[in-house]
Amino acid sequence: MKIQLSAHMRNPRFNKDGSCTLSFTSGTEIADDKTIYLLNAGRKDELGWLLWSPNQIQTEDLPKEQAEENQKTSAQRLRATIFVWWQQNGSKGDFEVVYREKMEKFIDRVKSELD
Repeated sequence: MKIQLSAHMRNPRFNKDGSCTLSFTSGTEIADDKTIYLLNAGRKDELGWLLWSPNQIQTEDLPKEQAEENQKTSAQRLRATIFVWWQQNGSKGDFEVVYREKMEKFIDRVKSELD
């Protein structure tokens, strides 16, 4: 089900991870079928698209692709991968030291390819 409502945006809060917590108040009373859908979607922590505009949204404004949640940044994925490598190689030394050393080697390798 898709829902289109008029809404007032209230108090956006920016989170440490770069995401944003948004709050909306509907501009009109919400019909029972939409209320049930909203409750179920919220209970399931469903991921979807949210489009907000001070004017009516046009069809060409709607995304065609699926909403995807990127739970980890590329840097977080790299750190996690280095951690698994460290564990698989006997967890020798302090991980933070090993991580910094690996990152410095990677940075130096990329720098060596620069003009």
